[in-house]
Amino acid sequence: IVDNLKALSVVLPLGHDLQPVDVEELKLGRLNIKDEGLKHLAEIFCYIKSLKHLDLSYNNVTLSGITAMAAHLSHLHQLEWLDLSGNAISDDYRETGITEKLLRLQQLKYRTFTPTHTANIKKSLLLTLSNMEHLSKVNLSTKMSTFVYLLTVHNNKGRRLTIRTVDADVVSLVDQVFSQVYKVELSCHGRVLYSVHKEKGKKPH
Repeated sequence: IVDNLKALSVVLPLGHDLQPVDVEELKLGRLNIKDEGLKHLAEIFCYIKSLKHLDLSYNNVTLSGITAMAAHLSHLHQLEWLDLSGNAISDDYRETGITEKLLRLQQLKYRTFTPTHTANIKKSLLLTLSNMEHLSKVNLSTKMSTFVYLLTVHNNKGRRLTIRTVDADVVSLVDQVFSQVYKVELSCHGRVLYSVHKEKGKKPH
């Protein structure tokens, strides 16, 4: 797959009269494309502007690959679904510029991302998410998780947002970042253990 992406990134720029390709979905999860493959893929974003669904999960991508992708992400004006979970992205991901790029993707509705480790980084991520106008779902957990929190909030644009996470710290930070928290639910293997709804004039706790 990496060799194919490399070939495309080399060949496509040679055809100056090429029209954008009508591709709406790319499922590249668990293909081990690594940073090199993501770099070549990013170089052809300008030819797949109609892309709406991009799955890059579990590909051993690091900050280097994310940085390369961020540089070309502005071409994907119609992107609605982005999955970066399961990659080796450290707490320094903000240095890649991807946060600012994601904020400019006006159609992005769903994002899944591996949780970061420090409270400051987690809060920074939530603040970014709270300002994404069309975002409606965010997955901060993995499929292998046993206990999962499902949070329903209103973002700073007045839109309802659902956040899925396994991190209790994120639950606490959500209450600090979002002005309205409507629902907190905890489940185990898909079975709801408890669910707290917002009472009138109060936040769930």
